[in-house]
Amino acid sequence: MSSNIESSLKFDDPQFADLLIHCGRPGDRKSVHCHRVIVCPKSRLLEKACAAAPEDAFAGGKKFEITVDTYYDDRERPLASKGVCEVLKFLYQPESTTDRWLREHWARRRGLVDLLSILDVTWTLAMPDLRNTVRCFISQKLLQMHGPDVIARTIAVGADVKNTPSLEGFFVCETQQLLLKDKFLKKQETMMLLRDPEQRSKVSEREYQLFLHEMWCNYRSGHEIKIGDRKSSEDAAAWHERLAAHDADVLREPEWTGTRMRDSDFD
Repeated sequence: MSSNIESSLKFDDPQFADLLIHCGRPGDRKSVHCHRVIVCPKSRLLEKACAAAPEDAFAGGKKFEITVDTYYDDRERPLASKGVCEVLKFLYQPESTTDRWLREHWARRRGLVDLLSILDVTWTLAMPDLRNTVRCFISQKLLQMHGPDVIARTIAVGADVKNTPSLEGFFVCETQQLLLKDKFLKKQETMMLLRDPEQRSKVSEREYQLFLHEMWCNYRSGHEIKIGDRKSSEDAAAWHERLAAHDADVLREPEWTGTRMRDSDFD
């Protein structure tokens, strides 16, 4: 296929398409037209699937059919097909647009949920580079959050992440950071109130007891809680190394087993 034709290929355009990718759960199933020359170099799973296809799978303009199943879903609305389609569509865009693409998703009403769905798909399709980029973006955005209500809503997303193998360990690490930050902010607020004679009465007995207990524990352990920019407190490379270690221990890259992935691939 010439470079001119390749540059003219569009997502979900049947012209020159040699793949038909099905995605989503029953009732939310979607099928999109894709092109091997675009998606296979960026997805190890799709590359393996096409390499294992029968000899005549692409003969005479036929389209090889692949079903992709993902595991993360949201209680308010189905995300399985949406996440797969978003990632496949992105593969047709220049890599230089990655940051803008992520920021646009984050700006949506439920941006975190959308990005977690995309993160799950990048693992499902075996796209480690994009996965690390998305994961780093989410980490940075979560670290910028503040306020007990915002943190509580973010942690509540964990109910949807639970038992999703590609997300649970990562999100546990992130929510621990948020909880630590929330704890620090509460301690800081209590300390400021106690220092002001006119404001001390606003501190409840329970808050005061918790504050004293934490200060005593910190004194005994010689540990001071510090919250700062992760780039200054923990080298980004070390952070990714830690997450990669989790992936190696808990996750296995999905294996191609025919025309679809099976639940057993995640056992």
